[in-house]
Amino acid sequence: MKKTTIILTLIAAAVALGGFAGAAAADPPLGAPYEVPVQITPQEASIVNVSGGGTPSQEGMGQWIIRFAAGSSGAPTSVSFDVYCTGYVTESVTRSLSGNFIADDNVWRYQTPIEVDLAPIQQNGYLSVSSSPSSASVYIDGSYEGTTPLNEALSPGTHSVRVTKNGYSSYSTSVRIYEGQTNSINVSLSPVTSTGYLSVSSTPKYADVYVDGSYMGQTPLTISFDTGSNTVTFKKSGYLT
Repeated sequence: MKKTTIILTLIAAAVALGGFAGAAAADPPLGAPYEVPVQITPQEASIVNVSGGGTPSQEGMGQWIIRFAAGSSGAPTSVSFDVYCTGYVTESVTRSLSGNFIADDNVWRYQTPIEVDLAPIQQNGYLSVSSSPSSASVYIDGSYEGTTPLNEALSPGTHSVRVTKNGYSSYSTSVRIYEGQTNSINVSLSPVTSTGYLSVSSTPKYADVYVDGSYMGQTPLTISFDTGSNTVTFKKSGYLT
């Protein structure tokens, strides 16, 4: 009976000392801070503008901790901050933190690191537009941009281009723009051709009609030809031309 009592006493002591594997870790001391780990790409980026009293601290390349001092209200329920890096688009981050803190080495640590991957800022490409004749209007993606010769900075990708000038047929095309590169187009505009009509008659009838030296028929006659200056000649045997 005495031996049994000794064994039970040792077991109780072991439990009290946390000697069994799997025993629960003690909570951090009163007033321990709350920590939110953040992983950032690229590694050169920084955390700024933290809201709610959090303080950012860099722990390594791309590894940050946002610390919150313990208060009467308990763990923070959310965190907001900006991630900034030269050459990348600044990202504003807001995360809910409710109920996800665990005890970890005298602090309350948020279980899942917040991951932020910044997008690089795209560099513009360039489009150079010239035309013959010059001073033609240029429309890019439907918006008027100026007259030729024209140099325009554009975002990478495909863009529609239309070149117009009064008295000339318009020209339309699509161009592909690449970062840091210039795409050039030279447009030869064609004059708009209009058709006019000339009705001719003569006394006496049936005179031969020539336009710019070419025989067209006999009067009475209606002739169609391109607008402009033309020479019309009438000929009939026995009459002066």
